[in-house]
Amino acid sequence: MFKTVVGLGDSVAFGIGDDGDNFSGPGWLGRSAHALRVPKHLNLSFPGARSKDLARVQIPAAECIRPDLALISIGGNDMLRSRFDPPTFARDIRESINRLRRVGTKVFLIEIPDPRRSTVYPSIVGKAFHQRASTINSALRWAAGEEGATVIDLWSVDSIYERDFWHVDRIHPSPRGYQFLTDRTVELLGGRPCAGIPSISAKQPNRWWWLLANASPWVLKRSFDLFPGLSILIAKGLCGGRSSKNSFVAPPSGLEPETLRLTVECSAN
Repeated sequence: MFKTVVGLGDSVAFGIGDDGDNFSGPGWLGRSAHALRVPKHLNLSFPGARSKDLARVQIPAAECIRPDLALISIGGNDMLRSRFDPPTFARDIRESINRLRRVGTKVFLIEIPDPRRSTVYPSIVGKAFHQRASTINSALRWAAGEEGATVIDLWSVDSIYERDFWHVDRIHPSPRGYQFLTDRTVELLGGRPCAGIPSISAKQPNRWWWLLANASPWVLKRSFDLFPGLSILIAKGLCGGRSSKNSFVAPPSGLEPETLRLTVECSAN
């Protein structure tokens, strides 16, 4: 059915978390290529990618390849930025999908799960991330609807919030989580999930040691950008307000890309 599939987006598309004590797994892309029996797959994603990286760096490369199928995970890093702008994010996603569709590519995207259920945060922080993740998912669904892409629902699927669906960092999927993404992709394409990658051990590393060695440097690196914006978002939540800079209102449907650009820029002002 498909000859070439590409992975685009961030560290989830890259496959971080699909590992154990005796293996390094292939992630959503590799597992899907295996399940769909696609002879060629290429991962153009990279950790830390945001919507602008998808649109300006990864999509031009994908256009040259003209893949039959593209698997996209994007939005998690945008969510963690103090300057996150929903209209700009939505524009980047729609333009990315539009360009892929123009070269004949079928596009799949995944939602961001509810951070309040997937990760342990203080209540007030979880509420702020919940609002922003909901905004990102609304933009993803709007862009996909406008351009004929498919969005895999993660937000409302209760089973994915089980502990063994997640890597020790509680941000990336575990091998079981990646297999779930693969199975849903196959099902939505009209196929039947197969046994997946051969049996492997997915033993998790010691949680506290991992957090000390890996999460602490990551938090320190992000804190200079994330915490000021997060503080503002939390303050608005305490006051009962909802910033227009952190919400997404869909423009009228059927707009061409240039008209869309003008529309979303006006809605941001």
